[in-house]
Amino acid sequence: MLQQLNTILACLNQPAFVRDETGICLVNAAAARLGLCVGTAQVPAELPAVGSDGCSVSCSVGGLSWQAQVRPLEQRQLVILEPVEACDAALVGAAARAMREPLQQLSVMTAKLWPYLEEQEDEQIQQGTASISRGIHRMLRAVWNLSELALPESAGLIRKKRVECRAFLEGLGHQILERNWRSGHLEIDIISLGADGIHFVEVKARRLSIQAPPQDNVDRTKQANIVKAAGRYLRSGKGTPYGCMECMFDVVAVTFEGNEHKTEWFPQAYIPLYI
Repeated sequence: MLQQLNTILACLNQPAFVRDETGICLVNAAAARLGLCVGTAQVPAELPAVGSDGCSVSCSVGGLSWQAQVRPLEQRQLVILEPVEACDAALVGAAARAMREPLQQLSVMTAKLWPYLEEQEDEQIQQGTASISRGIHRMLRAVWNLSELALPESAGLIRKKRVECRAFLEGLGHQILERNWRSGHLEIDIISLGADGIHFVEVKARRLSIQAPPQDNVDRTKQANIVKAAGRYLRSGKGTPYGCMECMFDVVAVTFEGNEHKTEWFPQAYIPLYI
């Protein structure tokens, strides 16, 4: 089998190698030029263990960035390195802006249709609509991530700070129960447990150049959706233990100015009439 693999590797223009649990057992000429050699156990640390499922991971080899296509081969692993080309920031930004508006329109229309579809007894229609809504939501997140890539490094920290919001809440003594909890087309950024009850937290981030404070983006429609999602969570298996606790609806706002950022917590930012 190794002879057949060696023939296959020789036909590839991309750097490629085969390894087992002891180290690299085959390399092609392109991989050898990067310093990879047979017999060494030194492989990119980002690669999954031999025996893992196939995947694609980013790694560094020979001082260059690569996208490694990993494929399992019985007791071995085939790794093919694809070069990662630099993206033009302006082009990425333009593409993100072109996709954002139609996706937002689709998201709004889906949200308007959802209450009517929920009244239908056809479970297949409900599941299909929920799947479409989740797909639109994932695409919007991807578009926003692309938008961040087109910004200067100091302004592209928003996604990272969303992660840090969890640490911020934990610093207040909260236990994080859920992140990005979804039910159909509804989502709650963070659900946490505090000494005073259960908190449903919306995370908002803005640059200082945008005048409106981030917490102002949680309008009545967004509040109603969060409250509805909170009710579903409390009635679900995960939320049942907290059904008798006081519920609070908070906003964590992150404002950026250059490399600096300010995180603010607005407990009980709004009070729903019911859940």
